[in-house]
Amino acid sequence: MSASNSSKQLFSFYALFFFSLICSIKSDELQVLLKLKSALQSSNPDDFSSWDSGHSPCRFSGITCDANGTVTQIELSNRMLGGVLPFDSICQLQSLEKLSMGFNSLYGAVTGFE
Repeated sequence: MSASNSSKQLFSFYALFFFSLICSIKSDELQVLLKLKSALQSSNPDDFSSWDSGHSPCRFSGITCDANGTVTQIELSNRMLGGVLPFDSICQLQSLEKLSMGFNSLYGAVTGFE
């Protein structure tokens, strides 16, 4: 096998690995946000109307993503939401820079910090 052929195969392997990793991250983010949605109750049916598995999380209302399509902000303030915040799931959003959930009726313990 030539060096050029070997380099192409190695590049293809790394490209496939990187693509699989990105797809896995996107799927994980989608699952985290859908878990958040199921944990919260809203008096306004439009609050989560865009939040379904058929859409990219970047198209969800209240969600901001970076140029790579990774969730960086959740802005759900003043939406009259109730329920328990699943912090264990939210903390899985590795690129999350801002979580704004103020002026709602939310509760839950922040655990795992010692």
